[in-house]
Amino acid sequence: MVTDEIENTDVHTADGTPTQFFNLFMKYRSEVYPAKLVFISFLDNQHDQGQMYTEFLNANVPDVIQFKFNRQRPD
Repeated sequence: MVTDEIENTDVHTADGTPTQFFNLFMKYRSEVYPAKLVFISFLDNQHDQGQMYTEFLNANVPDVIQFKFNRQRPD
């Protein structure tokens, strides 16, 4: 998952239900395959975790790691 953490907005599933990435990924993980997740995050501050990654940390989801890059200097 490559993210700037800003564009995490609701998406609608096939039945029209709104959801966000965390809920959809957890559903996939429980119903389809126990996938691992790697965040490539472009953040303003190197000490920030980012909202999406923090959701997984707070839920104690295993196998989720993050690599952080500066949003102003992505190269």
